Amino acid sequence: MLVREERFDRVMDLFYEAAGLPELWPAALDELAQACGGGGAVINSTLVRDGHPVCSPSMAEVTHRHVTEDWQARNTRLQRGIRLYMRGHRGLITENHLFTPEEWRADPLLNELALPSGYCSFGGMILARAGDDLLPVSVELRTTTGAYSEGDIAAINRLLARLQPAGALALRVGILAAAAVAQSLARPGEAIVLVNANGKILDEAPAIDPAFADVVRSRAGRLACIDPAEDAALQAAIARAVARAPVAERTPGRIALKGPGGSRAVTATIVPLRGAVQDVYLLARAIVILADREALRPRNGVTALLERQLGLTSAESRLALRLVDGQSLREIADAEHVTFETVRSRLKSVLAKTDTNRQAQLVILVERLTRA
Repeated sequence: MLVREERFDRVMDLFYEAAGLPELWPAALDELAQACGGGGAVINSTLVRDGHPVCSPSMAEVTHRHVTEDWQARNTRLQRGIRLYMRGHRGLITENHLFTPEEWRADPLLNELALPSGYCSFGGMILARAGDDLLPVSVELRTTTGAYSEGDIAAINRLLARLQPAGALALRVGILAAAAVAQSLARPGEAIVLVNANGKILDEAPAIDPAFADVVRSRAGRLACIDPAEDAALQAAIARAVARAPVAERTPGRIALKGPGGSRAVTATIVPLRGAVQDVYLLARAIVILADREALRPRNGVTALLERQLGLTSAESRLALRLVDGQSLREIADAEHVTFETVRSRLKSVLAKTDTNRQAQLVILVERLTRA
């Protein structure tokens, strides 16, 4: 028998600690692997940092290969395991639950990644679920030990029943902590919405501020615009932000939202999360910052500030502020009741006066001044 039940209490202690302190997950996973007779353990898809699964130290190299060789999209056993769980299966999942013997022997992940790294079998378990977010853990068995016996599976299922409250706590702590941190950053006139890897609003995050209800709302668990055309642009931007791609390709920037009749000036800034910042926001893949620019700052005072600090005319100051709001040059021309060429000419003048070369540089400069 591979399982060492005398170590289960230590596994429990570490998992409850890691539920509140995510930096302890590698040690907790290492203890789980040893108690279950495995060579290592991995949290496969939920608690990720920049697309990198959390693992025990022994799995660092193979997990790195899993990411760099893009096995996440080709991990058939994870995909099948989650489908099996969603159909109602509870308890440990092994290759025998997911593959015929012939399918398993031919599985690419087994042959190209696991076996060359010294692993031949696995035991997967779902520790918790919160909406779309799952906490799937896999214990990897070395070629020297072979697969689990029925007795091993029964013992691990007893451990799983004891670990699931810790898993549920980990998800809840992560969600609530991320939401609390995000909301603490919001300024008056702003609302912050966290979205997960599926582009849905993070479960248990605060509801969308009613002040934005005439422009955006929650629909089927997603942030949605009232206006269909604006909603299509917002969904595309969120999908881009949460995609598994380099952050430079995941940054859609700012979208101007006006709502029905164009009565509001709301901007949605979509910020993808990556690297160490995901230690803070945990389950979130992107942040959407909704801002009512009219509420954020008194325009007359800000216009005067830009005129004084940058030497702009009143019209040029209004142009700069509208660019910060995410409006296009065509929209500014319509709002100011001037021609498109007039707006282009004003922009050239503003760029020259502010010693900036591009519109994006100008927006950053103006935002810094108005937030000071």
